Amino acid sequence: MLLLNYLGLFAQNQFNLTHTLSISTPFINDVFQNTNNSYSVFGRSGEPSVLMRAHYNADGGLLEEFYISDTEYEIFQGWTNSTIKTNKGFIQVGIKFLPGQDTCMVFLVHFKDNLDTLWTRTYYKDTMWTTGRGLCATADGGYLIVGESLYNTDGSISPNLNGMLLKVDSLGQQQWARFYGSNDMPDAFYKVVPTPDGGYLIGGTTWSGQDETPLDRKGNWWLVKTDALGQMQWERQYTDNDKPDGGIETIVHSTDGSYYLGGGMAYFWDVNQGSDDQATLIKLDANYNTLWQITPDNMSSTTIHQTSITDAVETPDGNLVLLEFYNDAFWIGGMLRKIRADGTQIWQKCFDESGENGDSIYYNTGSPVSIKNTADGGFIVGGWANIWPDGQKIWLVKTDSLGCDGTDWWPCGGHVQINPTVANSDFKMYPNPSKNILFLEIMNDEFKILNAEIYELTGKLVKSFPLEETENGLNISSLPKGLYFVKLGEQTQKLV
Repeated sequence: MLLLNYLGLFAQNQFNLTHTLSISTPFINDVFQNTNNSYSVFGRSGEPSVLMRAHYNADGGLLEEFYISDTEYEIFQGWTNSTIKTNKGFIQVGIKFLPGQDTCMVFLVHFKDNLDTLWTRTYYKDTMWTTGRGLCATADGGYLIVGESLYNTDGSISPNLNGMLLKVDSLGQQQWARFYGSNDMPDAFYKVVPTPDGGYLIGGTTWSGQDETPLDRKGNWWLVKTDALGQMQWERQYTDNDKPDGGIETIVHSTDGSYYLGGGMAYFWDVNQGSDDQATLIKLDANYNTLWQITPDNMSSTTIHQTSITDAVETPDGNLVLLEFYNDAFWIGGMLRKIRADGTQIWQKCFDESGENGDSIYYNTGSPVSIKNTADGGFIVGGWANIWPDGQKIWLVKTDSLGCDGTDWWPCGGHVQINPTVANSDFKMYPNPSKNILFLEIMNDEFKILNAEIYELTGKLVKSFPLEETENGLNISSLPKGLYFVKLGEQTQKLV
């Protein structure tokens, strides 16, 4: 039974689709899989901006779309992944902006599972500049919102933005607020996760403490630890250089107690050309000590213009899958990269935007921003794609457990895309399972000039046999126990 369940993971749905909606310039900011294998997405659409939410079926087909608009204000979602799923539905934080007056406020909305709006709340209305960028659920059933504001904790106005913490109860009623920054330089919070001691770990960006850094090079990763009431316990800045390093884009609290911080740090800066970012990942142990920092890109820095980790998810096997945006001057698209807990890479896959019917589209811009595990062991990814001449569209990608989306796209990193085809195959193999000798029976003479190849689950080639060796069987005794794929031409079968 265990083996059958394991093999069943490979009957995984795959698609790579873009969609137009009934309103202009849409994009996905968050994506979730529902219990019936459908998908709920959240984001923004339209000019002026409105909040967008939509349902898609298990094959990526649009079922229905909804919008929240305001005749006076534009409404934006928060930072990427600014929606959380709870047992009461979905909670999304965003921003209401009054055009022409530089006035914005925090906007919070509670959706039911069917995406009907249950309630909305507004905080710091008409008070210059206060935003909601991210949020997390709290132990008491409420929510902690993070963002930035021109307020100080004492109610005075700051000359520059401060990082903001806003605590609300389960119905969205405000309980307290905290503001952190130096007043002389802008600071902002983007991400927050609860910590085992009842406090919070918050990531963002800061310009504070960089007095000697030229203005166009300021900006470090900013990490803040608070207690349960939002009182700061410590803060840190992360940077590799005196270049503008942006901020923390994602925080993952691993099941082993460690933390992963992801985003992009500048590796190149020029007074005329600006800076180019390189995807960067930092791992902290359960006591917040830095274990390692890596830049996982394996592309040449002479071709990369920009890469960044936009989101990440821990997989059931305790590894991490990174969702990355990259621009290498030729391809602009997304990348999935699976790494071990020590930061070493298992596999990586690139994918670009595809059309309404799954046809690949090149030389267009797009960015994947949200990833979740799916029930079949794969991943669902959401973002946006700007496709000439149609304009901006929803971008929704479903991959299998190896990051393959079902399109004939470049399998970067030297790994192959494996789609098992057992029925009507031109070769048979036995015994299966097998421990020592594997026999192949070739039914198609065209295959007799090929090599038989055996791949790991990651898509890595581990053995290759000329077919003249098949008469006496293939010696596979050196392979560790596990699941493999035997590939002959374009046909593949599973081997236990």
